[in-house]
Amino acid sequence: MPGILIELKVLRGIVAPENVTEKLTALSETALHQIDKKNYAFVMQDEGVTQVMKMGIAFYKKQAEITYRLD
Repeated sequence: MPGILIELKVLRGIVAPENVTEKLTALSETALHQIDKKNYAFVMQDEGVTQVMKMGIAFYKKQAEITYRLD
């Protein structure tokens, strides 16, 4: 049975337009690492989930960056 985990992050403060994409990418990867570090998939796996799509999503104003991995 498949499952999905999503961690959302917001880029705060004022960011120069030329740096937004780079910072959003880094922040979405941080969100993905948080899913692993805090072992969020444990409960899902305990309930029989065999495949988990993990998504880190970072936002800044109307822009977003998504990083994902299928485990």
